[in-house]
Amino acid sequence: IRTGVYAPAGPPFDYEAALRQVRLPVLGLGLRGDTLTTAKATDLLCRKLAACTIEREQFDPGLDVRRGDAVHFRWARQPANVAQRVAGWVLALSPA
Repeated sequence: IRTGVYAPAGPPFDYEAALRQVRLPVLGLGLRGDTLTTAKATDLLCRKLAACTIEREQFDPGLDVRRGDAVHFRWARQPANVAQRVAGWVLALSPA
């Protein structure tokens, strides 16, 4: 995450090339106030998905937290607002 290059240790696999091959709609949802995964980091990841149609959004998850790093983890314990936003996006993709 800090380098912007996806090359985890383990079996040899070209994650960067794999990301360029993805052809799906993507919701690049950043959480407003998150200090661990910033808007810039999310933008960089979205750029790797060059063949995708990307909707990019900074979203306020409505969490009661005082520290920015807490946003990064707390949304999973209080997922209602994020889940509702993602569900709305998925439903908008679906044909009527």
